[in-house]
Amino acid sequence: YKQGSLAAGLVPDLAALVWSAAQHMAWPPLVHAGVATKPTVSIQVVHMHDTLGPPPDRLDQDAISRLLNGALLGMQEVKVSEIWLPFARCDVCVAAYTSALRVRTAREDGGLYVQAKTTKVLDRVALHSALKDHGSSIMTGFPEIGMDTGVSSHHPMLPSASRDVIPVFVFDLSDSSDDALLIDGAVKATAFEDMVAVVSSRARSAKSHFTCQYTGCAPPAGNVSRETLAALLTAVWGVPDTATYFSAGAGAGEDYRWSVGNTPFGPLSHRLSINAPTQHTLQRNLVLVEMQASVERIVRLLDAFGSLSQNGRMDARACGLHCIAVISRINVAQYKLHEAARLLGLWQTTRAQQLARSLSHDVAALERAARAVSAKLTGVVRCEGERGAAAVWWAPVGAAALWALALWVRSRLARAADAKLDKIY
Repeated sequence: YKQGSLAAGLVPDLAALVWSAAQHMAWPPLVHAGVATKPTVSIQVVHMHDTLGPPPDRLDQDAISRLLNGALLGMQEVKVSEIWLPFARCDVCVAAYTSALRVRTAREDGGLYVQAKTTKVLDRVALHSALKDHGSSIMTGFPEIGMDTGVSSHHPMLPSASRDVIPVFVFDLSDSSDDALLIDGAVKATAFEDMVAVVSSRARSAKSHFTCQYTGCAPPAGNVSRETLAALLTAVWGVPDTATYFSAGAGAGEDYRWSVGNTPFGPLSHRLSINAPTQHTLQRNLVLVEMQASVERIVRLLDAFGSLSQNGRMDARACGLHCIAVISRINVAQYKLHEAARLLGLWQTTRAQQLARSLSHDVAALERAARAVSAKLTGVVRCEGERGAAAVWWAPVGAAALWALALWVRSRLARAADAKLDKIY
């Protein structure tokens, strides 16, 4: 900063820094579908490979399982299993691959020239649409997938998905060209709300569009363990990608200003590991989802109690003899929420999760009180006002009066017509 401009320039720069961090770290999880909260999360890796070549193994499932279980610290159990499907046995796999394949023009920077060429890419939107349409056929067409995970294999593709199985579709290609096939020409793995899509090949390098100091980055193209781990963190636990930001005006975008540190995200990292902030984000999201579910149940109960009162607020007339117990449970739940939020700020996620899970007992007690109040309610229909003779006989009396008026008007009109006809001009 220039001399004398520190006070005027520091605050706007800090505000811009915080806003940029919020766009990268806070908003992307908020627009995400949800977080898997089951005690056991089963991840099914489906390798789709060429028929004539040997089944490749470019994904270290043991390392991914070990890292995720270590990061969760017993809050959840992660099971990762694999299966290999040749394209000859899976027509829908070929259909999903070919429907997403695109040919685009790209530029290759040389020393003294710029050369234009065509390159193959997998369209992200088309790939997700194809896998969503054919994913149920892939998962249900092979019973061994369900046997590996121990649950029904068609759950992830149903609208009412319980997220028992998280599918990871890996396209293992035998292409050994210089440039590897990438999703949207940028990444080897991408996360969706209900699945993860990965592409791997035998190419020497993967030339992405990312540049660092005007030099293109060419990450290794073979192993896809790091990229798959990053996509699983985003798809299953809502951990934001450091290269993704979101704004209300422009929507989702890509920016690498926060792609630093030893994280599995982005082209600047080459290590398969989970650092402390990423581990805390993973655990924190689990606690926040449980807290949100309990809060939504409590709000619905309070709305139900409020609908029974005259002024829209919960009072003794709404909850009856259970009013003291209901108010006490609400106060305890409010204390637990504030305490869990405080513990999350101190990175004590284990204690925060214990408080968040204990909220279910308070919510269950509130629901029991609501059922008891509902059982004692009796519906009474009462008509306000008295039904006297005037209220009963007004219809026939009014009809007779209207009939007499109609006869009088008709007679007057008839006499006027007769007088007009009898007049001699």
